[in-house]
Amino acid sequence: MTFLTEWSRKRLLSLAFALISVNCFATRVQAECPGAPPVANDSPSIRVTTSEELRDAIHGLRSGGRRHIVIAPGEYRVLQGAYPIRTSNVTIRGETGLRDDVIVRGDGMTGRTRHVFSISAPYFTLRDLTLGWVAYHAVQVHGEHDADYASFMNLRFVNTREQMLKVSADHSMPDGEKVGADHGVVSHSVFEFPSGVAQQHYTGGIDAHFAANWRIHDNTFRNIRSPEKRLAEHAIHFWRGSSDTIVERNMIFNADRGIGFGLGRDGAGHRGGLVRNNFVHVTRDVGIGLESSSGARVVHNSVFVDSPYANAIEYRFPQTQDVTIGHNLTNREIRERNGGVAVLVNNVEYASADWFVGAKRGDLHLAKSVDAVHRAVKTTLDNATDIDCQRRNDSSGTDIGADEAPLSKAGFFPAEKPSVVSTFYRRWLSNSEEAWRRVGLESGQLRIGATTLATVCLATAVNLVLVGFLWRKVAKQSVEIKKLKGRRRSSSSSLPPTLR
Repeated sequence: MTFLTEWSRKRLLSLAFALISVNCFATRVQAECPGAPPVANDSPSIRVTTSEELRDAIHGLRSGGRRHIVIAPGEYRVLQGAYPIRTSNVTIRGETGLRDDVIVRGDGMTGRTRHVFSISAPYFTLRDLTLGWVAYHAVQVHGEHDADYASFMNLRFVNTREQMLKVSADHSMPDGEKVGADHGVVSHSVFEFPSGVAQQHYTGGIDAHFAANWRIHDNTFRNIRSPEKRLAEHAIHFWRGSSDTIVERNMIFNADRGIGFGLGRDGAGHRGGLVRNNFVHVTRDVGIGLESSSGARVVHNSVFVDSPYANAIEYRFPQTQDVTIGHNLTNREIRERNGGVAVLVNNVEYASADWFVGAKRGDLHLAKSVDAVHRAVKTTLDNATDIDCQRRNDSSGTDIGADEAPLSKAGFFPAEKPSVVSTFYRRWLSNSEEAWRRVGLESGQLRIGATTLATVCLATAVNLVLVGFLWRKVAKQSVEIKKLKGRRRSSSSSLPPTLR
């Protein structure tokens, strides 16, 4: 007599395989960095479901209407040249939190819609939707009206004729009287031209004038490219009196130019600021440019120049002073031009494409161990984490560039190449980007832990072995009990009927 039938054993084996698979596949993705924070505006909201209702809700702000506008899933047309925001503390957001569910658009890059939103008041929040298809900017923040503390989260900017997010200033005002839009945040958003190229050269991702203390983090920029001989503006550009900008953990792919502080010999330029932990893939010009930019720090970035252009990072013009450029990984030179001055610290300027998981598609995670990069420096230049928010290894040395390999060479880089499992899942992520966009994540901001994968699979297998061992014990005891009961019934049946 057996405790398990053949059918039961097959079901148990299938269950064991399923448990191992679920545990292993659940570790395909480790979203190390936190996503966009929850909605902070708890004031009474108004829900809109049509283009007319959206227009009326925005117009109602001026007469004391509700300042929290929730947009139901669907596509909405801008019914005028732009929607002006002249009231403070306004939040406009998509209802589901999925930015592809709500689209607010103009009538095209050659149409009559100038902007989607024109911001002239402080403490404005926009999040969880897609916007664009306009002749100028998807959003313009008017620094000349002192529109401070603007916040943009989990958005998709597409198809604007000029810069996608513009922060403007009135440069005709005397320096002592000039005001700007300060303390802004742009995070967890996508800026892209889906066709692969812009409509003209005078365009860009984020373009800010006289803006102080902005933080640009955890965004993806794609195809910020000019169709003409003249270059497009940078994916991220702060200049003309801007200061103390922080640009970190962004992925820039297929752009003419990557990140810029200042431009030309402009005396105002840019002051201070930090550029760290960014992946930058450019196809025509410089990856990171400091021009008339004083006091900036450019640390732990990975830059891949996918063109004959000679320089990955440049520091230019005499106003560029007191600059630190350190621990960057590039495939082109870091170079002084036109009298700029910088301190260079432990940069590697000769990377090849096979050092990275997908250099040609902007995935600059490390794919192999190179002594000049892996655990190459003992200090992190006050940069405790990498592009995936993984802690850097101060004690054993830290990696050059934006990506910190999670383990020792032997553990993470077997045979000088990534593991089959790690490579497979990284490719899987790159091919599944649209799915990740649905939940507000970008494939480049996700980390594959091949060792974690193996560890969880092994732990699951061990647990199942232990369960199987205990199952066998229970099964054996059950068989013994059944045998004992059988003997008792046999003994009882041999007695005379009167004694049973």
